[in-house]
Amino acid sequence: MDSLIFNPLLANAFKFAMEKATLEGKITIGLLVIVSLFSWTVIINKALQLYKASKMSKKFFAAYRSTREPMDCS
Repeated sequence: MDSLIFNPLLANAFKFAMEKATLEGKITIGLLVIVSLFSWTVIINKALQLYKASKMSKKFFAAYRSTREPMDCS
């Protein structure tokens, strides 16, 4: 039972899968990991861009509402 605490079940499954996989399978898994990391990088970057855009639009609308003349350059 102690071994389950230190060795998660999925880690044992992954180890078993890697031992039984062919070279093509290992290459495929490696490529999937690389593409997954790239995808998560894009997702996180887009989330940060949306957060920044939301903050900037709130600032813009606050400044827009604070003036009577929207075309005022001050």
